Amino acid sequence: MKNPELFSIGLNRECFSMVIFFKYILYALWHSWVCYFVGYYCLNQIGHNYLGHEVGLWMAGMIVYGICIFVANFQLAINFNVHTWHGIVMLWLGVIAYFLFYGLAALVFKGEINHLFEPTWAMPMTYVVTFFCVIQVFIFEKAYNNFSKIMKEKREEKEQFE
Repeated sequence: MKNPELFSIGLNRECFSMVIFFKYILYALWHSWVCYFVGYYCLNQIGHNYLGHEVGLWMAGMIVYGICIFVANFQLAINFNVHTWHGIVMLWLGVIAYFLFYGLAALVFKGEINHLFEPTWAMPMTYVVTFFCVIQVFIFEKAYNNFSKIMKEKREEKEQFE
């Protein structure tokens, strides 16, 4: 209450508004579209893995699920303003948990997912698709930040002349 100017951004809706909310929704839809379609399309185009098994719903689905985890953790890492040791550990634990639980599920459960972990990560296309999806987050984030900076500078120039 001693510094009411600090609350002006909330009153002016500078940090949150319906426009900003829908920007985040579109941003999330973009990432989900890339993860889903690139993952399923690329992995199902190769047809078979090195053991001759068909790349099907379970294998492609588990890879897309892993890509979503990697993209989310990478997005968090990009948007952190301060990197502390426990924040970095938590990001890595998310990635490690994917591999741990996927490997355990492949060992324990019988049926479609039985022994699926090893062939999944033996395919080179798995790494290509994962790398592409994670890197597109970085490229899209940098492009969006640069575009936002340019637009902010243009608004400031316009306000100076008015």
